[in-house]
Amino acid sequence: MKDKIRLDGALSLKNDKANFLGKDKIELLKAVQAYGSISRAARAVGISYKTAWDSIDLMNNLYKEILVEKVVGGTHGGGARLTPKAIETLELFDIVEEEHKKFLDRLSKRMNHPTELLNFLRRIAVRTSARNQFYGKVKGILRGAVNSEVTLSLKGNQEIIATITNQSVRNLGLKTGIPAYALIKASFILLSADRNLSISAENRLEGTVLSIAEGSINDEISIELSGGNVMISILTSQARKNLRLEVGKEVYAFFSASSVILAVE
Repeated sequence: MKDKIRLDGALSLKNDKANFLGKDKIELLKAVQAYGSISRAARAVGISYKTAWDSIDLMNNLYKEILVEKVVGGTHGGGARLTPKAIETLELFDIVEEEHKKFLDRLSKRMNHPTELLNFLRRIAVRTSARNQFYGKVKGILRGAVNSEVTLSLKGNQEIIATITNQSVRNLGLKTGIPAYALIKASFILLSADRNLSISAENRLEGTVLSIAEGSINDEISIELSGGNVMISILTSQARKNLRLEVGKEVYAFFSASSVILAVE
């Protein structure tokens, strides 16, 4: 059965200067048409009087004809009204929006698993200072008195171990089999050419040097892990020279379980 999700999108009309007509401006024009007043229209759509007039000025300036004109006098001291061109524009926008909705509905029906696309877009939209972001699934949780050791399985049969508090496990709703992200700062990644290096770090991932970006003090090393993931490590230029790192060389990345931040969707 297909996932119960449908595509949606906001329709807007643009020229080379600005977003000329969007849903927000259409709703403002319709409110002006309904109330005959800029102030009442602004309140109806939830914006300030100044913002409403700024939007109207923009529409009037960018369109070849005036869309909203002031009405002088009257029992309430004047107001505003839509010109015939504005009313025609609203009708055309409604037609385009209706066709836009039909297009999205057709596209939704053709997508077998839209949730997978949605989750992928969420993942790539995450903003964080951590250079390393990996997607995987919780393989196991070993609970202690205060902290838990969480194992995350990645592509290529590699694993990342994270140590977080039991409360964090509960807050994140972690359990075996659910998807999660591992975030690790590049400066936390230690490199070695020795697979059997004795070190207290719980994590050891194997890969090959993909690229080296040299700096005046530090170098950025990109490592391609088995399965296709790429890990970034920042180390001093001297350390890189001491390790004799070069593109294509086998290397091992070490980092502490306490350096890993876990996140869920």
